[in-house]
Amino acid sequence: KYELKKNKTTHYNLSNGLQGYEFNTKSFAKNSKGILFFGGTNGLNIINSNENYNSNDKEVIQFEEVKIADKIIDNSKQSLSKTNLILDNNQTTFSLKPVIINYNSCFTQHDLMYKLEGIDKNWIIGQSNQTIRYSNLPAGKYKFYVKTPDNNQQKSLDITVNQVFWKSLWFWTIILFLIIA
Repeated sequence: KYELKKNKTTHYNLSNGLQGYEFNTKSFAKNSKGILFFGGTNGLNIINSNENYNSNDKEVIQFEEVKIADKIIDNSKQSLSKTNLILDNNQTTFSLKPVIINYNSCFTQHDLMYKLEGIDKNWIIGQSNQTIRYSNLPAGKYKFYVKTPDNNQQKSLDITVNQVFWKSLWFWTIILFLIIA
């Protein structure tokens, strides 16, 4: 964004909601209202010159590139409002990329803190747009938290790793019944 009166340029990046840094050749348009469209390799950017992208809105945390067993889950499951992940007993690895969207700060990498309840004892300091990966999780229920250091924003994700059937109570109940019978 270039402000003519101030002779000031503002650069936007992934933490501001930009789809990526790579754009497709000749993939741009401007409509009659002055709204600009730019196509990129990861989606579409829509820029309205009348919109104040430097508003006082709070930052927003969203999860991107949610992976189970190192494979991105399909887009129908990967909604930004997703609140839970269920992993099969052979899928003990998950990763995600928490991103802080903040239109007020264009030049700094945003810090964040995260913790997987039941695994991490303390909060871990990380960066927005950094992939966070946990592997070899034992069966059970977990809660993943991510927050801004000032605690203004927090988001959580419930994670369930299903038990292997032969370690479940119902399986051993049936085996015990069969032995008794």
